[in-house]
Amino acid sequence: MTSSAGGDAGDGSLTSASEVLPEHPRNEALSRLDALERRNLERMLQAERRFPLFLWANLGIAAALVIYYSGSGSWSAARAVVVLLILLGARAHLRQLRSARLLRKLSGAGPEPR
Repeated sequence: MTSSAGGDAGDGSLTSASEVLPEHPRNEALSRLDALERRNLERMLQAERRFPLFLWANLGIAAALVIYYSGSGSWSAARAVVVLLILLGARAHLRQLRSARLLRKLSGAGPEPR
């Protein structure tokens, strides 16, 4: 009548998104993914640790350009647009990072990489 929530896998290995155990509800959803969707999920989870690097690089470049253009007094509309586009790229990387973390939790693919 009682079920073990710990899961008695025995070998202690972490399962990837492609290894599916049918008794878990999350894994039922994973089993409905086709091969292309699974590859896309695995690629997103592998790229998760790169998204913060891209985010901070975009923010650093935008800050450096703002300081440089303000210090030299050479602000123009085109330069403001360039800084705005770099900040929009940083926002996109933040969104990708949040999506990857959510997908990691939903897929049960293991702990977050540090």
